Amino acid sequence: MRIALLALLISGAAQAGVVAEVLGDQSTLQLHDDAGPCVGAARWAVYLDAKQRIPGCWVLSPHGVQIAFLDGDVLIVPIEAFRKPKEL
Repeated sequence: MRIALLALLISGAAQAGVVAEVLGDQSTLQLHDDAGPCVGAARWAVYLDAKQRIPGCWVLSPHGVQIAFLDGDVLIVPIEAFRKPKEL
């Protein structure tokens, strides 16, 4: 079910861009469907808040969405935390 949920989020993207996000009180974690500088099956991720923008790469793992940020941090976020981004 978890994989189906993420597949649904990703397949709903009409073009390259943000396919899923987690909105915090003052931050956002975005998953993109393009690879950016990521290699293999990894796709581009970005953490944003008022002070910083940290790029990274994400892959789906059995435990959730695993994100390796380019500053060296690693994070695993449950798939259920992600939502489709709002259309503009």
